[in-house]
Formats: sequence, structure tokens, C-alpha cells
Amino acid sequence: IRLLRVLPATNDDEPISCVLEHVSLQDSPCYTALSYCWGDPRNAKTIFVSTSAIEVTDNLASALWYIRKHLASGSLIDDLPQLFWIDAIC
Repeated sequence: IRLLRVLPATNDDEPISCVLEHVSLQDSPCYTALSYCWGDPRNAKTIFVSTSAIEVTDNLASALWYIRKHLASGSLIDDLPQLFWIDAIC
């Protein structure tokens, strides 16, 4: 399957950038599932996956921003997976 990794940023104003990683379910990867469709599709934001711009709902973009900020600061729970499966992206 493909899982998304949120890349770090030097400041909070940078767009969300991610990469897709191919993993085998046989390896029992740890990941969190997020819904691409969560929120009003008319309120879209742009994120970058690899080098492609993708429009996502504002709620999903906000969740990814929060994750990026707190993964960088180390303030998220240590055992929280750093890979994400997001319907329609992965």
C-alpha cells in the first residue's frame, strides 16, 4: 500500500509537503487513517505530495499542519505513527 509521510518545514507558513512511501501490509506497518473527504470540499487548500499539487479540504490541511508542527516539536505521543493513509491520496 502507499502511505503518506508529512515532511518537516522551517516555518509554519510553508505549504504542507508530503511523500508517498510504498509499504507491504505483510510488514504490519503502523499508520493512522485520515479521511480526505472530511470537511466542506468548497473550502480547499493545496498540499504537495512528492512534487504534485493536490487540493484537499481545509480540515484535512489543518490536521496535516497540526501533525507537522507537533511532530517537529516532539510534542506528539511517541508511539503515534508518522505514516498516514488518506483515502483518495494513497
